[in-house]
Amino acid sequence: MIVLVERKRLLDALMFVASGLDKEGMVEQSSHFIFGDGMVSTYSDSVSCSAKSPLDIDCVVLAEPLLALVRRLPDSLEIEMKDEGLSIKSGRKRGTVKVEQSLKTPITKIEKPVEWKKLPKGFTDAVDIVRGCAGTDNSVFLLTCVNFTKRWVEASDGYQVCRYPIDLPINTGMVVRSASLKFIAKHLMVECSETENWLHLRNQEGQTVSCRRFVERYPSNKIDAVLNADGMTGIELAEDLSSCLKTCQIFSSDSEEGNLVEVRLKKDKLRLEGRGKHGSYSEVLDTKYDGSPLRFRISPSLLEAVTRKKGRCEISDSILKVVCGAFTFATATLPLED
Repeated sequence: MIVLVERKRLLDALMFVASGLDKEGMVEQSSHFIFGDGMVSTYSDSVSCSAKSPLDIDCVVLAEPLLALVRRLPDSLEIEMKDEGLSIKSGRKRGTVKVEQSLKTPITKIEKPVEWKKLPKGFTDAVDIVRGCAGTDNSVFLLTCVNFTKRWVEASDGYQVCRYPIDLPINTGMVVRSASLKFIAKHLMVECSETENWLHLRNQEGQTVSCRRFVERYPSNKIDAVLNADGMTGIELAEDLSSCLKTCQIFSSDSEEGNLVEVRLKKDKLRLEGRGKHGSYSEVLDTKYDGSPLRFRISPSLLEAVTRKKGRCEISDSILKVVCGAFTFATATLPLED
């Protein structure tokens, strides 16, 4: 049976769930779109994304060719399931994408959310800011996670920490891999639901991101010690960091050590550098600083938030701390050698 489908509806659904694709994942079909029960989903072990689908079909389709085809075709699609695959026609243009009838991924084992609770205003912003402090070294599991409690979200990579106070409607604390949460920055999440092994987040359109949750005890006491450090003196960061940050991220975003920029402080000067696999960029800015020369590394998104929110900065020979209204960030500093 031929079904007429509005291209934008299909593309919007595919683009949302594409956030959960894992082309190099160890889980079978983690690089596929999974259609069934009026939904389209993706699954990559630690995260699953789902959205309502305009296609009433049950099949598994390799994501890359289907998404590329839908992007290139004009509006008003004629879609039909045939023996050779999913046929998509628009005017004189037609493409067919092979499908897999057998579902091999364990997506059906994700517990279905029952009770949805309203998330507080600022939740998406809080998570996006905090997750910038999580590490990427999988050998230290907790440092790759964001910790959720009833009173705040927090993260640390062992060198920098961030805590964002926010009242969350959750029953118990949990940790979630930072990588599972990177998708929500583009989508305003308004509701959450807890099941035994998953934290489900839903936006106003009913699209859902389900993140695998873990119950390991997070070292919040160590974050307390850093955030409560004394002996600090105030400094002012340069006001024109935003433009410089955008250029630095051209290179820092593909760094094997994670997306971090380095800040170097000398008397009344701040040098910002982004370095990655394909090169580097640095820029010197005027600032108000009269302490010992030092350096530190920070997530560009965090530094941009600090600049945008005009955070209050304090520094010592070993710690830079920023109180930015809603959240507090701190990072280790190192002496700057000439």
